[in-house]
Amino acid sequence: MEINKLLDDCKEKLGIESDYRLARIVDISDQRLSDYRRGKRIPDAYACSKIAEVLEVDEMKLIAHFEAMSAKIPKIREYWEKKLERLGGIAAAIFVVVNLIMTPTPSQAAPMLKQDGSAMYIMLNSIYADNQKLWALSSVDETGVVPTAR
Repeated sequence: MEINKLLDDCKEKLGIESDYRLARIVDISDQRLSDYRRGKRIPDAYACSKIAEVLEVDEMKLIAHFEAMSAKIPKIREYWEKKLERLGGIAAAIFVVVNLIMTPTPSQAAPMLKQDGSAMYIMLNSIYADNQKLWALSSVDETGVVPTAR
């Protein structure tokens, strides 16, 4: 669920064109709404509730989605993901798609120079085992070979 799409849907439903006017109607500061648009902030429960009122959707779906997106602690993220799944509907499917899109690919691994001047790439890979998302660190050198200990 992209916040810009939700905000645009609110404006369309209300028949308005400006974010300033939308901010006044949903009782969110225009600066905060601007931060949502630019990705600097994620809507809090109050903002989600106000947006849900305008769009006439279940506010808990929006709250659960954005809480799961912003959670730094895996246990808390899992809680909100499960809550979102229980709420069902399109919100859960959208969350899964957004999560897949935002997961970095191995080609985005950051190079780390070794002492001999060659590069080593450190990657954080997500893998699934027994329906659980697991994370694994791996490293490869510039030839794509996993280096051996020296």
